[in-house]
Amino acid sequence: MTTLIRFPWTTKTDDFSVPGLHSKPSAAYFLMIGALRISPSYELARKVRAGEITRAEKKKLPKDFDQVLATFDLIGDIDKINFRYWWLKRGIAIFGTPYNESQLGVIDILSAGQEIDFADLNKRVKKNLQNERAFEGSPPTILLTIPLNLEKTAIIRKIKFLLKEIHIELPKTPAEPLIKLMHKRLNRKATENGLNLLYLKSTNPDMELWRLGARAKISETYSPVLDYKGPRKPKDATEINDRIILSKITHRTLRRFEIIVEHAARGKFPCDDPIEIIEFNYQVVQEKHESFNKWLKETEDRWKKKQGLS
Repeated sequence: MTTLIRFPWTTKTDDFSVPGLHSKPSAAYFLMIGALRISPSYELARKVRAGEITRAEKKKLPKDFDQVLATFDLIGDIDKINFRYWWLKRGIAIFGTPYNESQLGVIDILSAGQEIDFADLNKRVKKNLQNERAFEGSPPTILLTIPLNLEKTAIIRKIKFLLKEIHIELPKTPAEPLIKLMHKRLNRKATENGLNLLYLKSTNPDMELWRLGARAKISETYSPVLDYKGPRKPKDATEINDRIILSKITHRTLRRFEIIVEHAARGKFPCDDPIEIIEFNYQVVQEKHESFNKWLKETEDRWKKKQGLS
């Protein structure tokens, strides 16, 4: 029988809800941290706070560098940290909404003819109203008795009627997260491919644009039909045209994700609004990426060895 191993660095759904804070699980948080590991502005902020910035680098600081520093002071140095550990240490406090997400709950189920233990029932009600409800920010709450001998459709209809008849002033919306995602819906695949394109650019600085685009799979139309390992000479006019178009798409995508990465350094993600950005040093991106992967593997190997798994 295969034993399921639960690695401590694997993010769990429970990580997104702690007493007093909750956040909807989203890959956007993980992707934002990945973007920050690429950002040249965020790297400069790290160097400033670590006292490692040089005079030449100080001249490169963007005009709105205060925003980058503010983001860094919240999120911190993410060069050598696992996402789950960072999330539990800082992330939930940054992106979480105060109070737990409100939930419907069953306090007790009384069977037909059952005698009621009021002492026990009072404990259950007290626990719900004092603990669970408090964690949810004490929202307006209705206590109902629902006879289960009614038809389900009748129960639902009556509840809808009660809710329609109840007029209660809702409390003010809880405080906003310190950093808020820009879009509720994220195209995870496109974002992953875009960030991967930047990493591929760092490890293959001289690779032709169409080859980068084909390898990073940034175009559903052109990436699949072009072999990034193919010969330098195209086989026909169609392939020439496909390479030209994919080169243009790759150029635009590189620029777009450079902007997205730099917006992330300013606490905005995902965002591709026009912005003045500093030049990307892809050699630094490569070095940081390799250093992180090496650290991650060493960390995981040490844990596995300690658990007797290697």
